[in-house]
Amino acid sequence: MFPASSREESSSGSQSRALSATSPTLLLADEPTGNLDSTTGTEILDLLLSLSGGGGRTVIVVTHDADVAGRAKRILRMHDGRLATPDEVAASVGAASFGSS
Repeated sequence: MFPASSREESSSGSQSRALSATSPTLLLADEPTGNLDSTTGTEILDLLLSLSGGGGRTVIVVTHDADVAGRAKRILRMHDGRLATPDEVAASVGAASFGSS
């Protein structure tokens, strides 16, 4: 994820946080690409997808970005502060944008 030189220059706390991100069974990411340039955002999404690819890990990403959501295996939408039903989503944004698996 980091070039060798930046890994060596990172603080031990930063390195520890980066390492611990690979071992939890549940990882929550709230707008993980919100303040990033597109290249770095893509790298972060690639990392999150690789972390969710096995080992009993679940990654939950909260986003308002349709491109970020489009990379997810499953999309759940909120409506009025709760999980939306397919009918609620269809009524508000169209059935084609509701993802499920």
